[in-house]
Parts: sequence; structure tokens; C-alpha cells
Amino acid sequence: MSTDRYALVIGGGVIGVCCAYFLAKRGAEVAVLERDQIGRGASYGNAGCMAPGHPPINRPGRIGQSVRSLFPAYIVPRADHTMVSWLRSFSRTCN
Repeated sequence: MSTDRYALVIGGGVIGVCCAYFLAKRGAEVAVLERDQIGRGASYGNAGCMAPGHPPINRPGRIGQSVRSLFPAYIVPRADHTMVSWLRSFSRTCN
């Protein structure tokens, strides 16, 4: 396939691979640069993000850091048993 559009994506994590995929779908010739193995860097864990359904990477102070990272975002309060259960489990392991 001949193209005049080229893209270089640095980082083969979730974001980099997704960007490369969609660039290729739009017709670009894409190269992905990764230091080691695709998906084995920050994407291997949960990259320090709180995400229900993913195992948390915990350490002391993570709860406070997570709460501070929510602002200025606003989360609509709702009764969500899954989220409450996950947050309870996350809190117990932050020691």
C-alpha cells in the first residue's frame, strides 16, 4: 500500500498501540517504538490509576493521592455496589 502519510508512535502501551491502530485504519504507515516488549511497561500494571475491575497497585498514601487527583473533576454520587465493593477492597490493601 503506497501512502504519503507516515506516523511514528513512541511507546507500545495501551495508548500507543491504540493510536497506531487507528492511524493505520486512516491510511497512515505506522511504526511503533518501544524500549522492550509491547505492553510490558506501564501498561503491564494499572499505571497507578484507580480503575474498578483492575488489581490496584497500593502503597501508603494512595487514597489521599487518588482523592486529590479527582479535583476539579466531579463524580455524580450514585449507589453502585460494584464500585463501593472495589473501593472497600482497595482501601483495605493501602497499608
